[in-house]
Amino acid sequence: SMNGLAVPITVVLTRQSDRIGRRPVMLLASGCYALGMSIATVVVWRALPLWYLLPSYLLIGLGGGFGSFLAAAFAFTADGCPDVRSRSVCFSLLESALFLGGMSAPPLGDWLYSRHPIAPFCLVTGYLCISFCLALVTMRDARHGGRAAVVADPGVADRADPAVAAEGEAAESEAATAP
Repeated sequence: SMNGLAVPITVVLTRQSDRIGRRPVMLLASGCYALGMSIATVVVWRALPLWYLLPSYLLIGLGGGFGSFLAAAFAFTADGCPDVRSRSVCFSLLESALFLGGMSAPPLGDWLYSRHPIAPFCLVTGYLCISFCLALVTMRDARHGGRAAVVADPGVADRADPAVAAEGEAAESEAATAP
């Protein structure tokens, strides 16, 4: 239910992030995920019937799940990088952090579970709450009122629009033929 609901919502949210900004999408995704995991933590802690997890999964799905958070994070990274070379470094760092998290989480979760069965849920819920608070306090959307992204080569953005690219090529050819 969580992924079935999250996939179409992720598609809608990532398209809307171009219009409303990356920050609201990240806040919605991480906030819904944190609340959903809080519910799941209580369900596991109190040993409630498993169908009590349904509201948790629905809430996570309504926020777009982890996919919306990642899509907004990648778009935010692309918006904040000044040029192509630094963008590749920024994406490499982001991918490395994701890899390290995916690599270290299973052994850490196993170790925490051996200490107490609820500990992995508490860790994930705490992490999600911290990421929500950090996005709320520190994140400024470059596209919508935050610090503007620096573009080292303004022509890069113009080349994506064929009309602007054609105008630029015409101007360059005129400049080349002028005495």
